[in-house]
Amino acid sequence: MKVCPACGFKNEDVFKFCLECGAGLPEPQAEPAPAVKPVAQPQPVVAAPEPAPVAQAAPMEAVGAGRGPAQAPFRPTAEEAAPQEAPAPQPVNLGSFEEESAQEEAHEEIHVAPFMTGGHRLCHACGAILDGEAVFCPNCGTKYRAPEKALKRTRPRIEAARDEREQAGELIKIREDGTRGKSVPLYNGITLLGRERGDLTFPQDAFLSPTHCKFTLQGGALTVEDLGSENGVFVRIDQPVRLEHGDHFRLGQELMRFELVDELRARKPASRDGTEALGSDARQEPWSVLSQMLTPDSWGRRVAIVKDRAALGREGGDVVFPEDGYVSRLHAELSRTDNGAVLKDMGSSNGTYVRVRGSLRLHSGSLILVGQQLFLIEV
Repeated sequence: MKVCPACGFKNEDVFKFCLECGAGLPEPQAEPAPAVKPVAQPQPVVAAPEPAPVAQAAPMEAVGAGRGPAQAPFRPTAEEAAPQEAPAPQPVNLGSFEEESAQEEAHEEIHVAPFMTGGHRLCHACGAILDGEAVFCPNCGTKYRAPEKALKRTRPRIEAARDEREQAGELIKIREDGTRGKSVPLYNGITLLGRERGDLTFPQDAFLSPTHCKFTLQGGALTVEDLGSENGVFVRIDQPVRLEHGDHFRLGQELMRFELVDELRARKPASRDGTEALGSDARQEPWSVLSQMLTPDSWGRRVAIVKDRAALGREGGDVVFPEDGYVSRLHAELSRTDNGAVLKDMGSSNGTYVRVRGSLRLHSGSLILVGQQLFLIEV
């Protein structure tokens, strides 16, 4: 049992926070290794010359351990005796789109808020199941709030009462191999998704913002809205879409930023003394620039687009990514039209995704990417 240092309440050893007051609980100390008692030597019955001491056998060691002959029985130190915890996985920036295979199973878990479940008393912050008498969550230390209070705080604008909501669609998780995973219901009204707060939470996905996006389902129409998240919401395009200056899109493992040359020139501040900035001499005047984003503030490659139609793919195009196996040979096409810049998917295997600006109407069969979660929409 863990004794709370603040209030003295006895908690289970697996708890991280006190059920009574919410204070952090100390980690259990490793028990010292039991001492090895020396074997008592038999006492001689009659006086006689003391026999020569018998050498103690050296303890057995693993092959390749690198220890010399032991002079005394081996005793593990406190650090060696204590169980070693695996280091926590370090998140990588969304621009690299690298998913660790060890995290895939953890990302499969979907935490549903208390007002979307029944029969369990859950923590509204992390989704852990609480004991009936718990005042604070033993997993995250958050004070328990009744479902009605949690509902009021995390969803300020609910049009229908919880008991009156009807399921009108669902989000289906798509695994990395393309198969369907778990599904969660979509109800009429608002559904919030994020890493920490909302109706659907994914605590293991570091690429999600605490409250990432909002789904609104009303009259059979479903829209998704980005709530100012760090990494945005991406939707797979099934027809040509118009790009604006500063838009982001994904193909394979590449995160690309689209920029218009005219906008770049117009936004560059003029020199105070009238000095003209030095630049490279281009044989042909480019009309746009594609940047391969590594982090929100840095990029790998910047490619000036000169042609009215530029092919993007793994090989043989105007902009190629030969080392990205998720990019098709001819993946997408960027073109300049009378209506502006247009991005078109060329029937690629893994699709082309464009970051949502504001809110977007979705239809049944739409695929959306939020953090490391890929969902199929059915309404």
